[in-house]
Amino acid sequence: MLTRIGDLAQHGRVTDLMLGAQARTRATQIQISTGKVAHRFLDVAAEASQLLRAKDVLQRVQQFQSNNSLVDQRLQVMESSLASLFEVGSRIKVLLIQRLDSGAGVPGTMAPEADQLLKQAAAELNVAFDGRHLFAGSKTQAPPVVLDPTFAAFGAPDDTFYQGDDVILSVLADEGREIGYGMTADREGFHELIGGLRAALEGDLTNDRAMLEDALALVTEALPKIAEYRSQIGARQAALGQINLGLGEMQLYLEHQIGGIEDVDIAEAITRLSQDQMVLEATMATVARLSQLSLADFLR
Repeated sequence: MLTRIGDLAQHGRVTDLMLGAQARTRATQIQISTGKVAHRFLDVAAEASQLLRAKDVLQRVQQFQSNNSLVDQRLQVMESSLASLFEVGSRIKVLLIQRLDSGAGVPGTMAPEADQLLKQAAAELNVAFDGRHLFAGSKTQAPPVVLDPTFAAFGAPDDTFYQGDDVILSVLADEGREIGYGMTADREGFHELIGGLRAALEGDLTNDRAMLEDALALVTEALPKIAEYRSQIGARQAALGQINLGLGEMQLYLEHQIGGIEDVDIAEAITRLSQDQMVLEATMATVARLSQLSLADFLR
């Protein structure tokens, strides 16, 4: 028996309005809590292609940045080792000058420190970072410098110690931009430094003035070359730094582009939520009042 007042179509429209407001309210609440417009590409279909391209490029940019950061850390370690090698060369040069100037130096006085400096030089060239020996070319798993205990060519550069290869490592720092950053221990300046240290040690022990003079000449030749190697490392760091600046700007641009598609405007979403809640409350109140009306109520 019909006891309620209301038109079926009108009731359906009110119900649809209420359900729509409920759905929008739930969706907006999720947007506000997550900060995202949608969680499916289907929900941003019109911009999905642009979003996918931007995310793909951003992923490549971030990979370049990660690789460059790792290479920069390696370069920092290499630069530090070269700085220490320069200090080693400078120190043995001072000791040799003092030894030669003294004229009647006691044999063996300089030898202990010369021996420590030789070991330090080898250790700096064997420096490792993250399990990789940095001056070994591509043979990064083994120390590149092994001093030959039978070495006897005192007064000449030592080119017998290198165990690595001649591969110069490089990094793809950006699209189409590859930078060679590797440096091997098989360089003239290093040969001269190690040869000078060995000659200094042997010359002091045997009190051989000519050998001490040869040692001084070798070290004097090595120092400017090692300084140049440091400059080369610094130039590569600067090049990577410039590339990373550009990558950082690209990252910000892409993140802004992606955010413009994905991220919700919180203030606008809160306004929408408030409006939909008002609509929902009004429609629910209307439905509640209509459900309570009878024919008798209508005829009064």
